[in-house]
Amino acid sequence: MPFDRRDFLRTSAAASAAAGCALLSAPRPIRAEPARTEDQVLAAVDSGPHREFLAAILAEDSDTISALGRADLSLVHRMHPDFGTPLHVAVSFGKAGSIQALRALHADYNRAAGPQSLTAVRAALEFHDRAVAERMAATMMENGGDVRVSQGDGTSILHACVRLDSADLVRLSLRKGADPNQRDDAGRTPLELARELGLEEVSLLLANESSVARDHTTSRFRYHLDGSSYHHTPNALPMVLVNDFSMAAHGDYDRVREMLLETPELLNAEASWVELPVEAAAHMDRPADARFLAGKGAPVSICTAAMLGENELVKRMLRDDPDRVRERGAHDIPLSWYPVMDGGKPDVARTLLAAGLDPDMAKRGTTALHHAARLGHVEIAGIFLEAGADATLTLESADGPLSALDLAKRNEHAEVADLLRANGAG
Repeated sequence: MPFDRRDFLRTSAAASAAAGCALLSAPRPIRAEPARTEDQVLAAVDSGPHREFLAAILAEDSDTISALGRADLSLVHRMHPDFGTPLHVAVSFGKAGSIQALRALHADYNRAAGPQSLTAVRAALEFHDRAVAERMAATMMENGGDVRVSQGDGTSILHACVRLDSADLVRLSLRKGADPNQRDDAGRTPLELARELGLEEVSLLLANESSVARDHTTSRFRYHLDGSSYHHTPNALPMVLVNDFSMAAHGDYDRVREMLLETPELLNAEASWVELPVEAAAHMDRPADARFLAGKGAPVSICTAAMLGENELVKRMLRDDPDRVRERGAHDIPLSWYPVMDGGKPDVARTLLAAGLDPDMAKRGTTALHHAARLGHVEIAGIFLEAGADATLTLESADGPLSALDLAKRNEHAEVADLLRANGAG
């Protein structure tokens, strides 16, 4: 059975939503709905393309967003007098379905705008529905949203995650480099704010923030597939073209080859969401396509090398920098997932785990063991269990919490199920 990243990301998105719903029981301040209606938002701008563009965003109509934005890219950055950029309008009204369409048009997650001069990530954290706020903020933070950008109201993204009482987002912010010692406009650190609000789980997490492993990214622009040094040269291609190529690299390789013939510089161009085309091929579990791009000269990160089963290259990367066990691929995909892809790479899994890879490294609750169980990779599951992977961890889905054992049984992988039971799964 092929690795289906999209299925797992759908599950992970459901997990994020479920986590947000679970937080509703916590005693926190009431979060107000937007002060203006959608009709009032549209009435505040002149009729014509700008209003049509905003209407498409509020309707989460990705096709119309794309068509209007491509016809006039200035619409993507045109300011609304009360909210800021169109992306700010989207997150202020919880239009999670419009975020990706806007990002494809090079909307900027990190541009401070609006009356309070907030970034879109920070504005998303103010949305009244906590589950939607978590999902929107996580999507942006996992795809290039910078948690360190200063905010006009003096409240950092990490402080806002605390106010949301979201341990998941606090952990994600810390991983991405948020400063746990930064003070808000009232002089409070995130920990002091959490204690003031009586948030026990978040307070405990922040009191022990040094135990949260920070993301580490040093391999992306260092190596060719043969191990020789790669030297990256940024280009000035139109970002919408670059983004189109990256999206094609997720599976449309006829289009990839066609676009490369027309514009060879696209090979190593980085999309708005911090993704190289070869990285798209890697996390989509398309080894032939990843090798094609690497053979053309694309750089190979430790994540891509792990998916391709290039164990000697992985070992060299770890010798050069042992902290690379904390690297993640595009979209915040954990390094631990990659040796489960392409039928499983046992030697690579052993190499990474021996070097200190966290066997429970996860994205929104989904671990390598969940993948191995679903796909029936007995050897890979055994390697992770031997390294200490927790067989009882669950991810959230539309059907409720699912353990690795649940996934093994659901997909009729009896041998994996027996192995999990022998390692504490019930």
